[in-house]
Amino acid sequence: MTNSSIDLSKNCDQSTIDCLTDLNYKARELNMDFFVVGAQVRILILEQYYKISTDVATLDIDIGIAVIDWAHYTKLKESLILNRSFITDHKVYHRLWFKDKYPVDLIPFGAVETSAGLIRWPPDQSIEMNVTGFQDALNDTILVRLSDKLDVRFASLPGMAILKLIAWHGQHNEFPTKDAVG
Repeated sequence: MTNSSIDLSKNCDQSTIDCLTDLNYKARELNMDFFVVGAQVRILILEQYYKISTDVATLDIDIGIAVIDWAHYTKLKESLILNRSFITDHKVYHRLWFKDKYPVDLIPFGAVETSAGLIRWPPDQSIEMNVTGFQDALNDTILVRLSDKLDVRFASLPGMAILKLIAWHGQHNEFPTKDAVG
């Protein structure tokens, strides 16, 4: 359920709109729910809407995607690549590049999670990511109007705070300040 909506159609850059338009179209074709999470939430909602400086200098777009299995996830990635606006990142499994300029991290959750809220990336499952809270964050999204033709769900600010705490808790020994500060 989406809680509220805000209009950023006059404050969003065209590359972000183009990227999320393409993603929205393909996700709808595949009957997938997704939401924007991460730095773009802070940049667009805090800086552009509330006019609160965040000093976030990243251009990546993190997307949480509810999937039914890994094949469902792969189908989305492949359809985005076939669209020719996205290209594969050969170093990071979950990253695509939009128009060879902007990294887009596609983070699956749902049926691919373990009971502990972890996902293990194919092909060898040696890399784990904690996606605890993603379903709750999806359930508490804010609908954001990015253009006259595009409304996208974004993690709410409370949802972002919880996801940051979970990320920091899981990585604070590895990256002492990254998630606590960003």
